[in-house]
This record gives sequence, C-alpha cells and structure tokens, in this order.
Amino acid sequence: MQTTRGDRSDRDEEEVEVGRVERERDLYLGLLCLGKHSDLPAFLHDALCSIVALTSAARGYIEVGHGGLALDERQWSIAHSCDETELATIREHISRGIVAAALASRQTVLTPCALLDDR
Repeated sequence: MQTTRGDRSDRDEEEVEVGRVERERDLYLGLLCLGKHSDLPAFLHDALCSIVALTSAARGYIEVGHGGLALDERQWSIAHSCDETELATIREHISRGIVAAALASRQTVLTPCALLDDR
C-alpha cells in the first residue's frame, strides 16, 4: 500500500490536533488543581505558559486581585513576552466594567469589542 501526500497530511493534522487536545487537557487539569497549590505565583506562571502554548499567543497577561481594589493596587500579575510599554497599554485597557458586569449578573457578557464597550 502506498502512502499519498493526502494521507500524510491527514495524519499530520491529526497529530497536531491530538497535541492541542493534550495541552488543553493539561491546562484544565492544572486549573482544577488550583486549590491544592500554596504558591499562587508559581501556579499562575505555569497556567499562563500553558495558555500561551495552547492558544499560540504572542503575548499573555494574567492579573489577580480583589474587585474592591483601586486600579493601581493590583495584588499580583504576570506577563509573557511583554515589555514595559506593552504592559502599561494592557493594564490601561483592561475592562474591569465588563468583568464586573459578568460577575454581578453571573452570566456571560457578550461584546463584539471590549475596547468599544462603555462598561
């Protein structure tokens, strides 16, 4: 039996998909284990690395805080492949209004563009 390009291409695509599903599984497993971690920065670093790898993102950012804190009172944040200028821009554009609306309503908030959403 001969192998054709189409067969190799199908197998390659299948291998890529299996790898993506495995990374997604590992991310979700790690998130489920959050309550077992005593080192929040290490956990969130691993979570951000997994999310960046899973999504093939060029940059990533996670911020953890309490809703009652002022914008300049972040409890903790971590970035992946962001310089100081990019971090400042990201922090300036984070929509706490959209997140607050989702938490208050306990429902998913749909918006076509967070940058244009007045919340």
